[in-house]
Amino acid sequence: MDTEYTEIRKRINTVYYAFYVIYLLLVVIFGFLLKNKDGFVTIDPLSQLGQIFSYVVIMYVLASIPGALWWFKKQMKTVSQMEDEHAKREQYTGYAVIRVSTIGLGAVLAIVAFYYLGNYQPMLWCAGIAILAQFFCKPSDRKIYLEMNNKNEEDL
Repeated sequence: MDTEYTEIRKRINTVYYAFYVIYLLLVVIFGFLLKNKDGFVTIDPLSQLGQIFSYVVIMYVLASIPGALWWFKKQMKTVSQMEDEHAKREQYTGYAVIRVSTIGLGAVLAIVAFYYLGNYQPMLWCAGIAILAQFFCKPSDRKIYLEMNNKNEEDL
């Protein structure tokens, strides 16, 4: 059933599911194709470079999830006040794509770090946290309406 928000949902879902495809490709490329090759270099996670690499990924994931959600909510306050419905939809779509991409990038970085740091378990947890946070950004027509109009469930 198509609603007035179907086109927006489809555009955001394209980016949303593209990240899941990227996650799978990274696992296939690193986990099966490159892992046992002679030229694949891993970094010791306890070395200084390994610690810097892991801390950067951890800090990105920890900062990007609440940061992206807070920034998106702040932007929705201005979007909800727009009069032009077409511009409102375009702004919402752009901001929603940025939110999903910012959170999804954390999972991509964590998956890559997991393999480069020799299957370093904390990177797998970071990827899981980012993927779980991305799940909560999945659009639905009801969610799009609520976010675009800066409403809560209780307001309905």
